[in-house]
Parts: sequence; C-alpha cells; structure tokens
Amino acid sequence: MTAERDVAQAHGMHDGDPPGPADLQSAQASTSDLRFPGHPSLLPQKRPARLLVAKAVRETHDARRRPRVSLAGYTNTRGDLVAGGPIPIPSALKLPPDRHGLRLRLRRTWRSRKALKGVTQWVIDAGLPIALGVAILYVYAARAKGASFVYQVFTLNEAPHHILLWIASLLGWLLVPAIIGGVAGHVIAARISSVKSISTHTLFRQRRLSQRLRPPGLIDDLRTYFHGPSPQQEFVDAWVRVAHRNDWSRAQDHWEVFIRDLMSTQQYAHLDRQECLRQARNTTRITQLVSGRTGFCLVCERRR
Repeated sequence: MTAERDVAQAHGMHDGDPPGPADLQSAQASTSDLRFPGHPSLLPQKRPARLLVAKAVRETHDARRRPRVSLAGYTNTRGDLVAGGPIPIPSALKLPPDRHGLRLRLRRTWRSRKALKGVTQWVIDAGLPIALGVAILYVYAARAKGASFVYQVFTLNEAPHHILLWIASLLGWLLVPAIIGGVAGHVIAARISSVKSISTHTLFRQRRLSQRLRPPGLIDDLRTYFHGPSPQQEFVDAWVRVAHRNDWSRAQDHWEVFIRDLMSTQQYAHLDRQECLRQARNTTRITQLVSGRTGFCLVCERRR
C-alpha cells in the first residue's frame, strides 16, 4: 500500500481523489519499471552452452601461449620466490649425491689453501703462475737460440737479438730480483715482528718439522655429515634442508666459501694451518646452525 501511495502522489493524486482511467494506466506504466529483490529481471541470465564452451577454449589457448615461468630463475639465493610466495621448507632431508667429481674436489683443495700463511699463499697464488710463464718463455726461446744462450740473456750476460730474448732479458732484469727481494724482506720482517708477538695458542707447544710441512687438510665434505654423529646430522639438516631447500650442491659451495673467507680474517692470522682450519670449521658450524634453522644463509644474502 505504501508503494501504491507513493506512485499515486508522484502523478498528482491525493488520498481523497478517486483514481481515474488515465491515472490507472500511468500508474501501471510506472510500476512496470520497478525492480524488487527476487524479481526475475535481477537474476543472472543463463548464457548459451556454445558461448561457455568457446570461452573455455579461448582461456585454454591463452594459457598455452603464455610462456612458462621457471621457478629456478625467479628464486633468490635464500630459496624464496620473488613473485609467487616462498618455497616451502622440505619435510625431510634429501639423500646426498653419491659422488662428487674431480672438479669439486679440486675446488675444495683450492679453497682450503687459505689456512696457510701469507707467504705460502702468495707463492701458490702468484708465484706458481709466474714460474709457469717463465718456464714456457724459456722453452720457446731455447728452441730459437738454444738453452745456454737463453740462460746467458736471462742472467744479463749476453745481449738479446730476438723478441723472446728481449722479454727474457726484461724478466731477468726486473721481475726476478723484485720477487726475490720482496719475499726475502717480508719473511725477515715477519720473523722479527713475531719475536714478541707470539700467539697464545702456540704457547708451550713444540712443532715438529713434519707438522710444519704437513698440508692443512681439506674443508669437510657435507656428505659425510649425513651419517655422522648427532651434532653433524643436526647441522646438515639445518644448513641443507632448511637454509638451502635440499640443494646439496649450493649448500656445499656456500659452506666452503664461508670457511674460506673466515680463515682469511685477522683473528686467524697467527694460527697454524691445522688449527686455523679446525677453528674456522667449528665456528662456522656453531654460527650457521642457529641461522640455518631460521632459513637464513649469510652467503646467500651477500650474493643477492
């Protein structure tokens, strides 16, 4: 009744006036445009089946044409997706790979050299490449003028007459004396300064010649931790499964990088080669166990 009264008042009708035929027709035309909740005109119109099928085919075709996104290319070094949400932490630790190739073992050997002293590291890093280059130059020059003549040129006893002999003469004049003088001066200065700066770790210890010449060893292979004692299993579970999402190769690489850079710091400079590697390994296990449980890797963060 309220709706009919509002329509009647909108067309100039009052409560006391009887409706006429024109008023009734006008009221019916006005109320035909009203839409009430539940009216059939408000319900969703059903589309024909052929239109729905065509839409589904079009969406499928667009999905196939859309380029596939590789998760490996859109993940950061911590294992989280840049777009799409984090990669879930695996529920179990994956078995380690059966074997590592020769390249990975050589990589561990090369990174383990950081446990050596500064002069020994320099001889390995720079001295060996320089010696190799001089040897190659000597062989090629000897094929042209003879080994004895090249030696005389190298020691500045003969004048060079070939481009290779000129290079050998310059090396014998500049490079070799500079290297010998620099290494000798550093060793003497280090010996003099170490007389009154003995590390507390070396107090009351006697180092034999075999201990001085023994290599420092290699950085641990994380595969051996999988079947090791409980502390090693706990560390490899946090470091490999949580922090690196069961990526054994990346976990091994970051483990070696962390120990290598830690051995290059000043606090490990006065340690001998075996103790330097041992303390760096233990420190890495303690610190990275805590951060690995939270899914954090410092090497991953620095390389982002």
